Amino acid sequence: MLPLPTHVELQGVALGSLRAGAAITITARRTIVDFDNVAVSQLAINTHPLHTDYVYSRASRFGRPLVVSHFLLSCLCAMVVNELDAAAIDPLEIRDLVFERPVHPGYLDRVAVDR
Repeated sequence: MLPLPTHVELQGVALGSLRAGAAITITARRTIVDFDNVAVSQLAINTHPLHTDYVYSRASRFGRPLVVSHFLLSCLCAMVVNELDAAAIDPLEIRDLVFERPVHPGYLDRVAVDR
């Protein structure tokens, strides 16, 4: 059985019809895997081992690597733009952004690191 499509072009809410505090439903899905996190860390020259080292991060209060926050923000912006009709030409403004919980890579998070 084929998975349901996760992307539809130019269908969604018109940005002009939204007001501050309005909620939109994000239909796109994206699993951030270890490769994504390591690649973004390397591109940003982010050398902190909390993002890429399972042994180091296991000893932290998070217990696993954290996804780089600017990658999360770019995914969030892309998903919101996908939900808006013709938003590529409209300005988006982000205020008071807070990451309330840690986000970990989702695909390989069960890989044993004791090998």
